Amino acid sequence: FGPNKNPYVLTHTRGLYTSRDGAKTFINLTGTLSGSFVTLNSDFSAVSRFLDLSFDKKQSGVLYLATDAGLVRTVNDGTNWAFMKMPVKNSVLRTSASAVNPQDSNNLYAVIGNTMFVSNNGGITWQTRPLTSAREVREILIDANSPNVIYLSLGARK
Repeated sequence: FGPNKNPYVLTHTRGLYTSRDGAKTFINLTGTLSGSFVTLNSDFSAVSRFLDLSFDKKQSGVLYLATDAGLVRTVNDGTNWAFMKMPVKNSVLRTSASAVNPQDSNNLYAVIGNTMFVSNNGGITWQTRPLTSAREVREILIDANSPNVIYLSLGARK
């Protein structure tokens, strides 16, 4: 459930769905990310895998998706999406996990490969933190009471 109390379902290959009528029907919020319009933009390719969902608990309608084509954000609950600029080559943008500090909307986290990216200004600039694990980060959890405490959930080896 998102901050707006609506249910969200993230599927690996079909994207993000939500219901606005008490789970009677679900609508796809990410069809445009895997659609043909993305290929017209030479900077990014179409999304084929959706890997993680993050909610901004301070700003209604702001969501982040970690995908095989990079980190994307919506500020209007999925009506429009934009790729976030990351300080890596577009060919290696597979973002496995993302998170937003529950106390500070400008404090963002994303993991690409063996590197955690941290932004303190809403994604304008990023700092890098190398990770020593050979396993893929699947989830980032920020402690709501102590946001300087961050947990990483690890999956299969890369």
